[in-house]
Amino acid sequence: MQFSAPLPDYDELRQRLFGTSVVPWPSEPGATGGGSSPEAIAEAILAHVNAEEGPLRLVLGEGAADQIRMVLDQRERDYAGQPGFHAES
Repeated sequence: MQFSAPLPDYDELRQRLFGTSVVPWPSEPGATGGGSSPEAIAEAILAHVNAEEGPLRLVLGEGAADQIRMVLDQRERDYAGQPGFHAES
């Protein structure tokens, strides 16, 4: 993965979200930055494609479920102020 030059204006945001303002984020030499290996992801995708049944969407990779939850929570907050939206309790 290649990163563009980071803009200093976003240092505070990166620090708050990721715990560091350094881009690319620190990792071991030769590592992909952590998380699930490309081989593990490919294996899961192939297993899903070859399965008789399964979910429409896959949650793959380290941290994916947390990222999805964060996005869904933000969407619910965004929709909450709109007429006709009623969140489930």
